[in-house]
Amino acid sequence: SQGYPNLEYIIIDGGSTDNSVKYMQEWDALCLVKDKAYLDLYGGNPIDAYNRTEEILKTYPENREALLLKSLALVEIASNFSPAADSSMAALSPSFPADLNNESKPKQSISEFFVVAETTLDNYIQLYPARSAPALVLKGLLYRSLGDNAKAINFFDQASVEYPRQAAALTDLLDSYKSRAYLNRSAEGK
Repeated sequence: SQGYPNLEYIIIDGGSTDNSVKYMQEWDALCLVKDKAYLDLYGGNPIDAYNRTEEILKTYPENREALLLKSLALVEIASNFSPAADSSMAALSPSFPADLNNESKPKQSISEFFVVAETTLDNYIQLYPARSAPALVLKGLLYRSLGDNAKAINFFDQASVEYPRQAAALTDLLDSYKSRAYLNRSAEGK
């Protein structure tokens, strides 16, 4: 709902029918792109997931779910990074750091993917300190992928402390799965 401050109000409390329909259609479209990013991630296509999250973040730069998905996609890309895989590198969107697709510069190093992931997670934590637990888990995954198990365990421990404190904020009224109205239009979705 970021980008539309009244979207949650309209969905939860009602509002004019015209506005409700407009915002629900936009919400459904946003959720559809997020769902495709999830499918890409879990289907082993983190580059496609990254590109989808960038599409979301162009319109909604502070979208919580998209920031987390982008970070997870970057960790997955970095974990499977191969400088020789030019074809997979070309599949990244031009919105990825500019030097990625520039042939005159060396290919993106694994650490640069992690730096962008960590920067995105730090941004998320700064924007949503009361909902930081998922980002802390992802920071743990990031450091585990880097081989820094001590730092990873620290982030996992911090997340385990924060999850109980943040439970109410993390399970808000606008549950991201339940709010995907289009899922209720088919037996499979229900």
